[in-house]
Amino acid sequence: MREHLLVYLAALCTLAQIGLALFADNQAAPLPLAVMALLSGLLALVFMFWPLLSRAQVDEALLGMGAARTTAVFDQGPYAIVRHAQYLGYCCLNFTFILTNPHWLSVLLGVTAVCCFYSYSRQEEQRLLQQFGPAYEAFRQRVPAFNLSLGLLRLLRR
Repeated sequence: MREHLLVYLAALCTLAQIGLALFADNQAAPLPLAVMALLSGLLALVFMFWPLLSRAQVDEALLGMGAARTTAVFDQGPYAIVRHAQYLGYCCLNFTFILTNPHWLSVLLGVTAVCCFYSYSRQEEQRLLQQFGPAYEAFRQRVPAFNLSLGLLRLLRR
């Protein structure tokens, strides 16, 4: 429970951001911000749900267990691009709310959530290194943690 505190805090900040966006008196964002928000929102949807679908298919077909109990390093689908695909999606969601509702409280909540997701991913890396050892270290060398453009470039080179 305690090791997941950062994720809970990030989720609370994200929910507060959503609530603020729903009830704030927002004006239309300038076109460049609106386009960036749209792209960030699309990336959020892709990276929040593609990992779930990708892991579920492999787990059912190869391992016969749920994604939470995977016993091997998973480097397919979005995880061939970035190691923390779902956290990247959550961060993109927070950026979307920052761009669409640039209220100081929304920015504070979004930045806090992104920092929590990043910090939690660092803790998770240590647990995965202990669990999978050299296999996970090789994965870390191959696939960046959050850098989407570098991940796509490395994937295309392979």
